[in-house]
Amino acid sequence: MAKLIVSMAQMNLRLGNVRSNYQQMEKMVIDAAQRGSHLVVLPELWPTGYDLENAKEHAHQLNQGLFAQVSTLATQHKISIVGSLLEKRGIEVANSAAFFAPNGRMMGIYRKIHLFKLMQEDEYLQPGSSPLLIDLPWGKTGLAICYDLRFPELF
Repeated sequence: MAKLIVSMAQMNLRLGNVRSNYQQMEKMVIDAAQRGSHLVVLPELWPTGYDLENAKEHAHQLNQGLFAQVSTLATQHKISIVGSLLEKRGIEVANSAAFFAPNGRMMGIYRKIHLFKLMQEDEYLQPGSSPLLIDLPWGKTGLAICYDLRFPELF
């Protein structure tokens, strides 16, 4: 690949309104694919915003719910998609960034390690335990979510 074209999805999220947020995201992915982007990067918690009080109701297990829908969208438009959403892990919930390849395959999932106490993330979410590095056509790629950038040892 000579160059990587990335689209950043700047969304006007509606708190807890998964349907509206999904429709907005879908339009952005389609637009990015039509413009020749290879990758779309979605905001933190793009389907729900910080509706953490309802995190357990919004969360999905891997390969189900929103995870499956994003995989299908990536396949339909032949574009990589990454963004964080709420992942159900047993009785816990994590803020998880799943990376989907243009064939819909989940190449990896990163769970936010450093929870931001001022937003009460630690009250509703389980932290991740390890960094993620994925081999992609443009090279090794690591993922992080928002507050994680304050911890340089992660990088």
